[in-house]
Amino acid sequence: MRRSLFGCVLFLIGMTSVSTYGALSPIVVNTPVSINVYPAYAPHGPISPSWTDYVVNAITALEADDPIEGDRSVDPSGYEHVSGPVLPTEMMYTDYNSWLGMADPNPAFAALPDVFEAEFGNRIHFGLHIKSDGTKPFSLSDISWKLDSNDLTNYFDQQGDFSAANYSPTRVGINYGPDNQKNTGDDVIYNNGQSGTWEVDEFMYVGIGDGFFSSEPGALNDQDDLNRTLRDLIGGCDVTCVFDLQAIYTLNNLGGTPLIAANSVEIQLLPGNGGDFDHDGKITSADKDLLTQITALGNNDILYDLNADLVVDFDDLEILVHDIAGTWFGDANCDGYFESGDLIQVFQAGKYETAAAAVWSQGDFNGDGVFDSTDLVVAMQDGGYDQGLRPAIAAVPEPASALLALLGMGLLAVRRRR
Repeated sequence: MRRSLFGCVLFLIGMTSVSTYGALSPIVVNTPVSINVYPAYAPHGPISPSWTDYVVNAITALEADDPIEGDRSVDPSGYEHVSGPVLPTEMMYTDYNSWLGMADPNPAFAALPDVFEAEFGNRIHFGLHIKSDGTKPFSLSDISWKLDSNDLTNYFDQQGDFSAANYSPTRVGINYGPDNQKNTGDDVIYNNGQSGTWEVDEFMYVGIGDGFFSSEPGALNDQDDLNRTLRDLIGGCDVTCVFDLQAIYTLNNLGGTPLIAANSVEIQLLPGNGGDFDHDGKITSADKDLLTQITALGNNDILYDLNADLVVDFDDLEILVHDIAGTWFGDANCDGYFESGDLIQVFQAGKYETAAAAVWSQGDFNGDGVFDSTDLVVAMQDGGYDQGLRPAIAAVPEPASALLALLGMGLLAVRRRR
């Protein structure tokens, strides 16, 4: 179904009393109880085949206040705190196999390790760790939560509590025992259906999980479904939408002022999804190949419109090459340098002056869909040949004589092959 801007489905585990609310300024009161909130990347809840292991990693990390448990780069069950602005592809979840905005028939998805191809997308979870000094016991039922976002529609704003919830593998309580000291042999762990009214001295919760659910009518395939959702999200922005998503937890019934703690993430809806067109989390020659294909077709797809002017053209290619990738025109292999290896690569592709369809990695540096002399002119005019990495502000030198000589040899070789 189609949704208004920032439409989402909130993912809750055993919560009750859900309603909308206004924004709240978090207050932290100094007590014998500490409370911390940690935003973290996560798979798609219980539907995910890695969820059980993720929960174990999350609870372990939360108890130790560690930012990482496991290796998320090779295992979707890895736990890791959010380390910067969140892109929509990092919190899109589906009812079909997907990961980080990738799905069939995206080649980048097919290239992932099999363990990722079995997933169903991603969420952001706001983990919770509450710890007492042993003199202030509390219970799961004493905890309430609120979620607030400052996007245009405040769509994420909701609230609830744990008044009817029990302890579980995702909500783990520890009672320190009669001596009120942890790890002295008399600790009791609640994680298997015990009443949420039972008092504990420490509590870890995987956290409120949230994301953008992708299910668009008329999608041609799974990747097209994700792309349509991205278009909905990015299309609701004038240029760039940046907003905060905040989770607020309140611990009541401590015999005084409630203890409140919060944390937030910044969500960025960037024009053209920031240039990562294949959603693999990197800017590579594959992204430039995709953009040159789109510019050649004259397809003004918002997913490739990096300057948000509703036209996908050479201006967008220039933004991708210079501003996002920080490289030169002519850098066919996208290693950051424009040198002889790039020219050898594009001439070996065998498409020079053949009118055959070409992409960036095959010499199409101006986005017209073919490799011809105009592409070489664009590369020479950019002035990067044998100049090393492109500086933030690049001067444009005259084309190097070595470049002209090499081009001459390349063209001669092409003529001989004919």
